[in-house]
This record gives sequence, C-alpha cells and structure tokens, in this order.
Amino acid sequence: MELPLPIAGRLPGPKAKLSPAREIAGGEVRYQGISEHDLIEVTASISEFGYRDRSHRICLAPALSGMKQLPLFQEDKLPREAIIQHYDGSVPPSVYVYGLKDHELGGGGFLQSNGRIFTAPDVVPSYFSSLCREDGHSLGEGWAGALFRSQAKVVQVDGPIAVVLHPNLVYGHFLLEMLPRLHLLSRLRSAGAAFGIAIPTKLSTWVKRIIGIYFDEDEILEYDAETTRVRSSCFIAPSMMHTNYQFHPDFNLAIDEIKAFVLPQIPQSGKRRIWISRTKLAGWHGIVNEREVEETALSMGFDLIHPQELSFAEQVSLFHGADCIVGEFGSGLHNAIFAQRGARVFCLNRINWYQSGIASLRSQHLAYMLPKDGRFRDWRTQNTQDAFFEIDCKQLSEELAQFFS
Repeated sequence: MELPLPIAGRLPGPKAKLSPAREIAGGEVRYQGISEHDLIEVTASISEFGYRDRSHRICLAPALSGMKQLPLFQEDKLPREAIIQHYDGSVPPSVYVYGLKDHELGGGGFLQSNGRIFTAPDVVPSYFSSLCREDGHSLGEGWAGALFRSQAKVVQVDGPIAVVLHPNLVYGHFLLEMLPRLHLLSRLRSAGAAFGIAIPTKLSTWVKRIIGIYFDEDEILEYDAETTRVRSSCFIAPSMMHTNYQFHPDFNLAIDEIKAFVLPQIPQSGKRRIWISRTKLAGWHGIVNEREVEETALSMGFDLIHPQELSFAEQVSLFHGADCIVGEFGSGLHNAIFAQRGARVFCLNRINWYQSGIASLRSQHLAYMLPKDGRFRDWRTQNTQDAFFEIDCKQLSEELAQFFS
C-alpha cells in the first residue's frame, strides 16, 4: 500500500475545461488490422495542434544518436546476447506527439479508427503491437476491453483529449513507457496547448496520484474500460520517447522535470547505498536464499528498502541520492532512472535489455550478476520451476566490493 503522496501542487501549464461527456449511438466495430501511422502528416504549429481536419503529428525533438554506453562490469563472464544488447547502437527515433482524428479510445488506452488499431512503435510497446495482425488480434479481453465490443457504450467528448496509459500498469513499465508521455504533454501545455486527459475508472491510486502532478481533477475524464468507448474530436497520443527502449536523450528532460518538482518538497534520506528488497512481496519469482543475500548486503553497509512501501515522490528522492543501487532485475531497479549520472547499478539476474537502456540514458555503470548455476532466468515465462534462483554470497561480496570500489 502506497503511503499518502507528500507533495503539493501541479506542474505549470494552461488548464483545460472539459466538456461534459454525452452518450451517443455506438454500433459494432470489427477489427480491420493496424493503421498506417507512418503516413500521418506533420505540422509545426502548436496553435493548430489538436484542431486540424486530419490526423497529424508534431515533432518535439529530432532523431539523435543515443548516449555513449559505459562498459559492463566483468562482461567477459556474461552471455554474448547480454553484451550485444548492451551496446545496441540503434538511433533513437524522433519524438512526436500525434493528434488522431476520428478515433475511439477503449480498453486501458488503445485507439482505433474504423476497426484499425493505432500501433505506432514509438507510442505502443512492441509486446502489444506484435499481437495485432491484418487477419486478427490476440490482445485478450482484459487488455482490449470495450475497444471492439459490439454492446459497448460510446460517449462523446468535444475538444482534444490526451491518452498516455496502456493496460500493463506494472510500475517499471509506467516509468519507461508512460511517464515520458506525461512529460511531453507538459511541454505542449507549457507552450500554450490546452487539453484534458482520459483514464480508466479502475486505476490504482498510485497511478492517479502521478497523473495528478500534471493534471487537476477537473481536467480528467474517467471511463469504464470494460464497457465504454470514448470518442473525441482529437486524441493526443504522445511518444514514449523510445522504440524498444533505445531512449531518446531528451528523456532526461522528463526525469529532470519530475525531480525539479519533487525534490524541494521531500527531505533527502541520506542513504547512499541501497538494496532493493523483495522479502515483503509474495512474488512468483525471486532469490531463494534472499535472507542470506541481504545479510551480506547489510554487512557491506547497504540500507534495505522496500519500494512498494514508499510513495512515488519518496522513491524519486531516495534514488536521486543513491550512489550504489543493488537488487533483483525488475521494476524496483528501474528507479535507477532517477539516480544521478555516474551512479552504479548492480543487477542480480537479467531478463532483457531495459536496464542497459537506462544505463545508457543516465550514463550509469552497470553490472549483471549470474545466478549460482551460471544461467540467467527469464521469469517472464512464468515457469514456476525456473522462476527462482540462488545467489552465491561469497561471489556476491567479492563482486560488490570490486564494483563499488
């Protein structure tokens, strides 16, 4: 349970008075494939954004090469795949915000027009878009909600309204896929654009509180994602500021914006070496000898923290002040985006390239430690026989001492 958010106020920008939502005739929507998002016209006008006759997009930052990647710790001991992905030289895409005309919003944040779902790769994560094909989709009812449901209630809202969420509201995914989208909305509003935001009614309190940093309560339209679709004169869909976690350097501005807002209000903890503990979580993956591992951490001067007990603002403040961060690969460790440049991040296990992307963005030193049997565990498969692993504590203490020296 998240503690009350101990911050006040909202980021600046013109407010938008939402028009009342009114129910209109709906009708059946059949899935027809994916939209031609790459053909959407480009505009440079902030004043016209959200009000043009056709779907459009505005570029807020051109494509740039990514940040220089620092070497992995003891990379000669790591699998080749981890090293290749760590040094991925793909160029991050241009940063766009899309204004989508004649679309409907459904599910946890999907947009469709005449049955064609919007899947721009800088807006929709690949693990969703890969489920959408010309001959059908496999999003699942829990994700698609009322997006293609024939008996859905349809409500109309006049004026442009923003969409930043999707159904995978895991904390780490929120940080990497939705927080940058809120930042781009903040930039548009600071430039003079005014619009509200649409969010599902059934939404965790912590998500609503973060959105509340950017939007006041009377600027937020809530809808039932399971039974309702929303129509608007224009949906504003910002980029994630990356494609497949090759982060655009301007993502750093999103982090700076949040920290500039939060840090003056939250006292610093003084904890420089933090260990992210999962001992209070009833997870389906983890370290089998975690108690022994944490005793090793305590003996080396680490403070054990349980991120789920902290508010978002407290996590931003805590990780901002940390020099050394250790934990099992996952959402808690993705908080390293708030650590300062040059911080050291030590991952127990590895499942994908996300943390390497964060390390590149934030110029951080990164280590991946193999489990005791020398094999990384990809616990996303939810194979319970292979979701837990053991850490060699002697090896851990030696590697930590070397990495943090």
